[in-house]
Amino acid sequence: MKKIVFNTDSLILGGAEKIALDYVAILSKKYEVELLINEDNGAGNKLIESIPKNVKYRYVVSKETIEKINRYRDKKKNILYKILYSYFLKKRRAEYKKNIVQILKDMEYDYLFDFYCKIPIESLDQRAITFLHSSLGELKDKKRKELQKRFDAVGKIIVVSDSLKNEVQKNFKEYNSKLKRIYNFFDFKKLKELSKEKIEYEKKYILACSRLDKNKDLITLIKAFKSIESKVEESLYIVGDGPEYKNINNFIKENRCEDKVKMIGQQSNPYKWMKNCELFVHSSKREGFGMVLVEAMSFGKNVVATDCPIGPSEILGEGRYGELVSVGDWKKLGESLVISLEKKSRFNEDNIDRALEFSKENIEEEIYNLIGE
Repeated sequence: MKKIVFNTDSLILGGAEKIALDYVAILSKKYEVELLINEDNGAGNKLIESIPKNVKYRYVVSKETIEKINRYRDKKKNILYKILYSYFLKKRRAEYKKNIVQILKDMEYDYLFDFYCKIPIESLDQRAITFLHSSLGELKDKKRKELQKRFDAVGKIIVVSDSLKNEVQKNFKEYNSKLKRIYNFFDFKKLKELSKEKIEYEKKYILACSRLDKNKDLITLIKAFKSIESKVEESLYIVGDGPEYKNINNFIKENRCEDKVKMIGQQSNPYKWMKNCELFVHSSKREGFGMVLVEAMSFGKNVVATDCPIGPSEILGEGRYGELVSVGDWKKLGESLVISLEKKSRFNEDNIDRALEFSKENIEEEIYNLIGE
């Protein structure tokens, strides 16, 4: 039986983290898989129960180092804590590189899945399959040379959308033979089952669901909602957690939106909230794919999203399956929310059909082909 080493970043609740474990579950049906997890987040390892029982796993960076980073991250305004935070970030990087290089050197395997495109280049060879989840951004010389070395070393390069594939082809034509697009995929039967869980909510609501970081641009969304709150009966619910939680919560209070903008917090099961929303909205500045859009569409929801690189436009068929607005344009975002809420039906059969194109069943064979090719 062929052995696969699969490297993922963490077990926190996140889209890419969930997809990584879905890959592991599929691969472990046919192959021996060992999972290398970069960070041990202790109580934050919310996805640990999703690791298949037949898969061995270990952490690369110690829990103690990660705990210190998390402890000082929220206190960075204090100069001492800022220094400590920077110190432990550097320690994490050094610990990660030292440990994973040694771990891989000591292991025997047939394939190495570099899911976050982070494994040190010195540990890569033609057995490695590296993944790109987001736009390459501005390619300065240092970044370009680093990617060239990585692409030279590995056997295959996987991207999650056609638009990202085109971007890589434009910048790195010489690696076209190694390049393959595999969409992120979903177990819709599982999502449907999870969505049956009951929730308590007082009002009809628009839903946003994401990690709360600057890239998700929730401040723009709240500005957009505030501009139209007198025109709609719905509230805005925000599901998620992250480093921007306090800033977002403070912004809500400063703008006196508490009555209609609700922070729901991190949810292990966001699908019960998706099922019951009137409209789904996503305001990111940048995406690798935009998984939550597909998940919301699978429940027949109308969606509004920013036209950010890379995923939303491709998922929404350049506007066929939902409203697309420019990144950061809170006025247009607000207008699009109103337009979508005024549609005759808040159940969209076409969106369900589009979402099903990303089903696990449709994409599973492509994953096995990575090993068979």
